[in-house]
Amino acid sequence: MRDDRARWAMLALLFTARTGLSFQFQTMGSVADPLIGELHLTFTEIGTLIGLFMLPGMFLSIPAGFAGRYAPDRMLAAGGLVTMAVGGVVAATADGFAGLAAGRLIGGVGFVLTSLYFTKMVVDWFAGREIATAMAVLVMSWPFGIAMGQVGHAWLAATYGWRWPFAVASLYCLVVAGLVFVAYRPPPVSATAPAAASIRLTGREWTLTAIAAIVWSAFNAAYVVYLSFAPRVLVAGGDTPVHAASVISLASWVMIFSATLCGSPVGPSRSAWCSA
Repeated sequence: MRDDRARWAMLALLFTARTGLSFQFQTMGSVADPLIGELHLTFTEIGTLIGLFMLPGMFLSIPAGFAGRYAPDRMLAAGGLVTMAVGGVVAATADGFAGLAAGRLIGGVGFVLTSLYFTKMVVDWFAGREIATAMAVLVMSWPFGIAMGQVGHAWLAATYGWRWPFAVASLYCLVVAGLVFVAYRPPPVSATAPAAASIRLTGREWTLTAIAAIVWSAFNAAYVVYLSFAPRVLVAGGDTPVHAASVISLASWVMIFSATLCGSPVGPSRSAWCSA
């Protein structure tokens, strides 16, 4: 019973911390209008800045995976969150595209570490049918942070200026980094022995991984475009920026509960409904 409470407590901690990833990511989409007005950026530059956050993952994912053999998971995850906080500060103090790009790239480096090791931490704590529920809860921290950012960042930018969303998101990342470093504990017993360092996969594994990666990346690309530019469509129709962001955030709020439900260990009937 004690271990049962511990693993759900660890999941709650990881959910809270991982929310910082999307909370920081959403800053750029939420302050696009002020950046266009004050720094005279183009839509192409805004889109580039949004995408730069994900760029380091293309090159650092595998090296970051090997780093886990030489440092504790909580140190790497906390270090990633601190790096994201640094990236947000760099963006908050920028005066043009170059400074914003540097901040987004630095934040993207931290994003790689945190994404990888938060997932590993959940796998360490959960097994069997519970792992689907645990992973669903962890993954839903992404739309939760997005929804927080859509409403909160839009209000901050409208009230205090475009630099404040970056600063607040950085502060959040810094706080949860401390929580992870202090409060996270690995499971008391590991049932699996460490595997030899290797990136070799079978042909079938490469195929299945590629299919999953293409589907997941296509979904995320569409979701990011929707989140970043749909509010502008509503504003162009006469809506206020804060209300438009709140309306668009409804998709994220609904996703939080629906995806968690679909990740629950259920019988064939609900599983079929979730996959429909």
